[in-house]
Amino acid sequence: MSYTSAAAAWIESDLTTDTTADRPVSARLGLTLANNVNHLRDTCTQARVSHMAYVGETLISTDYAGGTQATPLLQYTVPWSVLAPGPRGFARPVLRVGAHRATAGTSYLSAGLFLMGARQSASGNGAIAFWPETSFTNTSAAIVIQAAADVYWYHGSNPSGVMTFGGTDPLSDGSSSKSAPRSVMVTLAIWVRHTGSSETRISLVNLREFSGPR
Repeated sequence: MSYTSAAAAWIESDLTTDTTADRPVSARLGLTLANNVNHLRDTCTQARVSHMAYVGETLISTDYAGGTQATPLLQYTVPWSVLAPGPRGFARPVLRVGAHRATAGTSYLSAGLFLMGARQSASGNGAIAFWPETSFTNTSAAIVIQAAADVYWYHGSNPSGVMTFGGTDPLSDGSSSKSAPRSVMVTLAIWVRHTGSSETRISLVNLREFSGPR
């Protein structure tokens, strides 16, 4: 998931030896430290939704008779990190959904991330990020979506709906300074449709954000 890390990996370094008081700091050490800090940022993840059923149970299911039209089965409204102005400022979403059918047949599942309160669409119209419809036929629990999605929404350098949450960051001298991380409220919506008269069951939803490639 590396984006800004030049080596695309963590570079091992003996900081105890390399940063002793009487040793000059080399360009190699500087580049190594910068790479490692960037790599930590690239791979840092935060779970926004972590919802799973007990073994043998489901979170929610469709009805038996209907389901030929896409129906929003689950919705989660959560804060989402705004890391910087512009499209790349939004943390990238990674979604995992576990689902299965009660009996043989085909089900179709899609998901979208929308600004809170915005009109939602099973086809992804107006979505910040979208996972296109995927089909599955499994009758036992399995992961049917496991993918990152590109962030499309962008509205100037200060998107509407962005909130700041006051806090403090510790400083090396023991004091602290004010911080104001920015986030926007979004809604994850999951749609399901199916063929036949058997129900479709969802057993796991996991949504993470990370600051890797977009």
